[in-house]
Formats: sequence, structure tokens, C-alpha cells
Amino acid sequence: MLELRDHYIFRGMRVIQFSFDPNGMGPDKDHLLVYTGTHDNAPILSWYREKPLAERRAMLNCLKRMGYHKNSFMSDVIDYSLDSNADMVIIPMFD
Repeated sequence: MLELRDHYIFRGMRVIQFSFDPNGMGPDKDHLLVYTGTHDNAPILSWYREKPLAERRAMLNCLKRMGYHKNSFMSDVIDYSLDSNADMVIIPMFD
């Protein structure tokens, strides 16, 4: 499937809620769209609050290690997304 995308030079897609790894985030591929979430997902803050406390702490620590420390998970994720090397970042209004 990725061969088809790359052959026709389609953009890749990354949804932060599906790809957030508190153990460390790898570099983004080129030619990419990044979304904080989709219309089918809970807003980023609700999604975060549904996580167990240990996972929430790990997520905040991950963002801090990458230089994001506004003490607002939602703001940090938005900043992280905007700082990515994505061609375009989509932030749903509810985020």
C-alpha cells in the first residue's frame, strides 16, 4: 500500500492520537499531512484525560523532553504538530 502512495506521490497522513508514543516520537516522513485528531475522535484534551494517570505523565514527560512545556497538553500537542516537517497540519476546531 505504501508503494502505491509513494509511486503516485500522494501525501502520507499521521494522526497524533493514533501515533503518539510516550517513549519517543520518531521523525516524520516527508510529504505528510499531520492531524491532531479527526472528526471521529474525542478532542485532544478529552482523549488525554481518558488515559490512566501513569500514561498521562509519560505523555507530558515525552513532550517536555522534546521542548514542549506550556503545562497544557493540548497546547503542547498543537505546537508539536505545527513544528513537524509536515506539508500541512490540520487542527480540528474543537482542539
